Amino acid sequence: MAVTIGDICKIILAVILPPLGVFAEKERCDKDVLINILLTVLGYIPGRCQQTGIRDIYQQSLLNTSFCLRIAQRPV
Repeated sequence: MAVTIGDICKIILAVILPPLGVFAEKERCDKDVLINILLTVLGYIPGRCQQTGIRDIYQQSLLNTSFCLRIAQRPV
């Protein structure tokens, strides 16, 4: 999987302020962003750990979705 400029920007945002990284990954403000803001207020490390977990889960779900779409579109 190739790394794009958007991926680099998301990484920089995530390192500077973890809630921005979660927001950039999910592209909406939901409970994960609010939990990350709370954890970041409690300390940078808990917010960073939760952001890394969200990023991994979100990317894994995208990979599974694209894999299922490729199988469904494959000619029989």
